[in-house]
Amino acid sequence: MKHKLTLMAVMLMALTLPAVAQNKPRTDPDHAKYSITGTMKVENGSRYLVGAVGKQIDFTYIPRRLAKPTAMADLVVRFDSVTTHPFHPMTNLDFWRYDEEIGEWIYDSEVRQGEQQMESTMKTNIMLVVDNSKSLGDDFKKVQDAAIEFVGQLYRESQGKDVFRVGVIGFSTVKFTRIREITTLDATKYREIVNFIRGLEMQNGTALYYSLEKALDMLKSDAQRNIKDDEYKESRIYAFTDGLDQASVDDKRQLTTPTEYYDHLRPMMKGSSRERINNRMVSSTIVTVRGGDMTDGQERQFDQRAQAICDDVRK
Repeated sequence: MKHKLTLMAVMLMALTLPAVAQNKPRTDPDHAKYSITGTMKVENGSRYLVGAVGKQIDFTYIPRRLAKPTAMADLVVRFDSVTTHPFHPMTNLDFWRYDEEIGEWIYDSEVRQGEQQMESTMKTNIMLVVDNSKSLGDDFKKVQDAAIEFVGQLYRESQGKDVFRVGVIGFSTVKFTRIREITTLDATKYREIVNFIRGLEMQNGTALYYSLEKALDMLKSDAQRNIKDDEYKESRIYAFTDGLDQASVDDKRQLTTPTEYYDHLRPMMKGSSRERINNRMVSSTIVTVRGGDMTDGQERQFDQRAQAICDDVRK
């Protein structure tokens, strides 16, 4: 994921992700739940952002000038691989500069106006991978509710913006995997996605690795077919599951056990050789639910494997 930020030429600057509507009071970086704060360095007529740190945000960035400033007020910086904890859509960004004379953060409305224009066209593709194995038992409804609430959050954030495209995979075994293709998130599609998740029925087996690879393939295909390169922001996978994979196999590729499938999938999901779409990494999160069929040892093994293939594991 990449954000291009034009920041005022001041010594301390920050962006925040407000969790409230724009007609409510804004939250400065000291009190924001999510923020990235850094210092501008001026050297030989060039401006650099250095020492950027995140509050509940993980990210990487290049601490150097990426474009020659056209005026004293211009600085361009790109942030990559931005992940919030917990997830918060990267919309409604606020930009602030610190005024040392008065000792306060000042909201920068000019930067906000420019960023709004960029946000209105950038698309994020999201795949939800929802476990519907019988081992979930009574927790199956919790998984459904969590996935539906997540989609609802995306829908509320995207009102009038068309910034999210969402697909769903419901999985147990490979044979009983159900797929809803990636689509826009207008009111009609939102209701269809909710009904799809509600309509999933529990089956035997857990083909998590197969479903994660299928989600990767769907994200790549949709970005190539339906999103212009200059409008593509990022792709994310969110998996809701209860335990160890017991069913992922692919005889045609000689992946005859879930362990072989895991070894096949791991470099695609995480690490230097991970999958990229439009030269941007695909981020992944697993939300775990303790199912009824896992021993303590199996749970430890699942946690180890989940951490090895995904960027974030939540319980």
